[in-house]
Amino acid sequence: MKQWEDIWDDAAGAIVILAIAAGLIVAAKVFPVWREFVVTIVPWALAITAVFVGILYFRSKILPQWQERTEERRNEEEKRRVAAEEYLVQSKKESFALYKQLRSEITDTKEYKLWRRRVLERYKGECAVCHTTENIEVDHRYKSFYKILEENRIHSVIDAYECQELWEVNNGSALCKKHHSQTKSHRYRSRLEIEPLRIR
Repeated sequence: MKQWEDIWDDAAGAIVILAIAAGLIVAAKVFPVWREFVVTIVPWALAITAVFVGILYFRSKILPQWQERTEERRNEEEKRRVAAEEYLVQSKKESFALYKQLRSEITDTKEYKLWRRRVLERYKGECAVCHTTENIEVDHRYKSFYKILEENRIHSVIDAYECQELWEVNNGSALCKKHHSQTKSHRYRSRLEIEPLRIR
């Protein structure tokens, strides 16, 4: 439909130009007095006609091509943006999966269980916030488990054994399940599992 509209616009422009030219010729033939006027006005008429034709050509040929290229560039940029976001999501998922696996391996070690028992003894088996003794969990308090692994470049259980900071009892805290779920690191892990793209 758009193509037919452009063709009609071009045809209408050509008809207008022919009508102007025919009018000038008829005026010069029928009214000899107007010849000087016609001779004077012809250069201006040609200039105006050239501008008019140029506008028509730009509107029907160049402008659509420019708009098409602009749209193609916009689509390509959108595809690249979506691909980058998908890569970011996948990268975060893979990284988090590796972290969870390493965390699970470390928490299964005797060293971690010993550290956990020492922290619980330090807090007498009570939550550091509400002092309940039910559903007690152990948390790395001042520096998170993830932060310690990241800063010390721990990639295996062997690396973990050699990291003294990971087994620092003073960095541990006993918390009930409710208050443990309210810690910043716990909320971060929960959000990362649900909406990895929003975690920057």
